[in-house]
Amino acid sequence: MLTFPLPLRNALAELAIAALDDEHAAAALGWLSAPSEAPSASVAARLEAAHFIDGEGLLAVHVPHAARVAEHATRALRAVRAYEPSRSATTLEHAARATLALWNEGLFFEVHEVLEAVWKTATGATRQVL
Repeated sequence: MLTFPLPLRNALAELAIAALDDEHAAAALGWLSAPSEAPSASVAARLEAAHFIDGEGLLAVHVPHAARVAEHATRALRAVRAYEPSRSATTLEHAARATLALWNEGLFFEVHEVLEAVWKTATGATRQVL
């Protein structure tokens, strides 16, 4: 299986995870999934900050991966739509809900990133399970 260059993989993962709780990140994923016209100013700012685009569109270094970026962003958007947040969820419950949505879309690196963030501060049996 082909993988993305690490900076691109990490940026996509960060955006996908952020999009679970941030509509602006979700809008940025939406543009990446179908970049037919110039993104809105807020989406452009988000994508430029993550080094996806410059003023002309997708960065030249990412152009060879454009189709796979669009497919990945589409799967991430499906995960965002499937995600069921809960205002009363603990950090671990939040992570479980997020990883379920991401896992079902085959976004396994993103699952790893979500669980690792919780694992870093967990203790005891919870840390061992994670």
